[in-house]
Amino acid sequence: MLTAHEKQRLGMLSDTDYKVLNGLAVNVTAEHITHGRRMDCDKCPIAVASQDAFKQCEGKLSFIPTIIEVDGHDICVDSPPDNVNGYRQHLTIQLCEDLEDFILDFDSQNEVKPVSFRILHDGSRTKGRAWHTKIEASDDN
Repeated sequence: MLTAHEKQRLGMLSDTDYKVLNGLAVNVTAEHITHGRRMDCDKCPIAVASQDAFKQCEGKLSFIPTIIEVDGHDICVDSPPDNVNGYRQHLTIQLCEDLEDFILDFDSQNEVKPVSFRILHDGSRTKGRAWHTKIEASDDN
């Protein structure tokens, strides 16, 4: 069993990190959409809503998520390098197809509506595509 420091050094999340992040709700509001910037990976509505959601986790994670960007396919979360050995935590969360379409529509100046999604983990502890998103059911359906 690895220690928390060894996990961090290897870029692995702690058991507590998994518990805090798995199921984290992200709500993209009308305000996020109105103030979001097209073609801007850290100012688009999904990135800003994700930044707001991660703020709810302050003090609960073994790392401080300071850089949260969306590249069209993934939400990328990074921490600053630690003071001991310069290691940084990196988390890649794969966007579902509906959120990829949201980004394309937003960047193309098409109308988009508020959306809620959850960040979920598939249960594996590998560094692959274990983290993903799932759209929450809408009251409109």
